Amino acid sequence: MVFRARAWDKWVSGFASKHIRKGVAEAVARRSKPPPKHDLLLYDFEASPWCRLVREYATILDLTLSIRPCPRETLLFGEGSFSPKSIYRMEAQEWHRNKIRCTSNNDNNNLTFPLLIDRTQQQNNDNDDGLVVLNESYEILEHLWTHYGQSVLPNKHHPRPDQVANAPYKSFARRFLSLAGPSYLRPWPKCGLMLFSRNRHSIPSTTKVILYQAENCPESRLVREALCCLLIPYVSVPVAKGSSNNALPNRSIPVLSVRHVSTEQCFVGAEDCLNYLHSVCCCDSEDSTTHKAPTWFDPIPHPNVGRSGGANFSVLTAAVAAIRKGNRAIVPNQAMK
Repeated sequence: MVFRARAWDKWVSGFASKHIRKGVAEAVARRSKPPPKHDLLLYDFEASPWCRLVREYATILDLTLSIRPCPRETLLFGEGSFSPKSIYRMEAQEWHRNKIRCTSNNDNNNLTFPLLIDRTQQQNNDNDDGLVVLNESYEILEHLWTHYGQSVLPNKHHPRPDQVANAPYKSFARRFLSLAGPSYLRPWPKCGLMLFSRNRHSIPSTTKVILYQAENCPESRLVREALCCLLIPYVSVPVAKGSSNNALPNRSIPVLSVRHVSTEQCFVGAEDCLNYLHSVCCCDSEDSTTHKAPTWFDPIPHPNVGRSGGANFSVLTAAVAAIRKGNRAIVPNQAMK
């Protein structure tokens, strides 16, 4: 089985949550009232540290996200390369080209993730009045705190775990390595990193998939990884400690709700969720001659509709470049108060 909740996977994921991220996004921020109504669409992939940062603060702010997974098709070569199989990267590229690139003065304005679409204030689908499109994690967090964090109560005595982990007095290298730690502990393609082929019927487009979860929950991470690799869009509903989302009384997370036109199936716990996902759309690479699991060394896909470029050992290069940017803030000041 490609995706499964083995004891080793649970232990590593739990270690990442408890010791690497040290409880970040385990609970929501204290608020004077629930967050305002919102309609947020996020293009991301599970293993990205910067996408993780946005998802963590969406949990802390108790915000529901419509997730469009954008896993990579190559890891060590061709940063930003992808084929038409990556349908949500294609969508994100269109958003970036039409709403960001044409208005940006930055010469280095390549498509990056995460990419947030805020449709809360959009007047109607026929025009872009009120539509917000952002693709830098810092700008996304600044937007979320400005518009959906007004009722968050300040911490006077005990800082939240995220305020400790992302504190500006720590060096950028320490903060980045803590943020990237869960990915470095789980660097395999199936861990929310790369696109997997499917040789069974996928979940129909008319079906709504909802994941009740918390970003810091070890078992929730395993389910998010599978949804990302299998390119299954879903609605992420945070149910961390203190959440105003009370749809799951007396149930442990994660819970995967699969809503068809007139029926609904619920799967509780990582094992049941992963068994369902495997049964409907996983590819058993060991039993298939036409499909194979991706590897770190997969070449640049053909045709390549993403960024062009040759071999550049992109993951290592990106990590070194991020650390070399210096002692800069990775979250806005509002989140530190």
